Amino acid sequence: MSAESTLQKPWGTVETVNEGVGYQVKKITIDPGKRTSYKRHRRRSEYWVVVSGEAVFFLDDEPIKRSRGEMAVAKPLAKHRVENSGQEPLVFIEVRLGDDVSEDDVERLADDYGRV
Repeated sequence: MSAESTLQKPWGTVETVNEGVGYQVKKITIDPGKRTSYKRHRRRSEYWVVVSGEAVFFLDDEPIKRSRGEMAVAKPLAKHRVENSGQEPLVFIEVRLGDDVSEDDVERLADDYGRV
């Protein structure tokens, strides 16, 4: 894992594994008890598969519990966040598909870390 492809976030890390026109693949780690911002994207879908740990994916305010091998999907405009509900780090793979897979396509609606 190179420093250039890994971003430190207040809740864990994001590593870019692969990318091309219209897609990105990320390995995301969320620390125990932490969660991402509540957000939505206008021009992409996100597909998540849990590798290890316990996740709660919030999709339009609906909590969906997932563990190893299970997945969830956020379509464009779906409000979403991911929370680590376990005692160990949560690791999942995120596949972004769409016209804009960059960080520019993020509308933060709520954030525990003051980034709204």
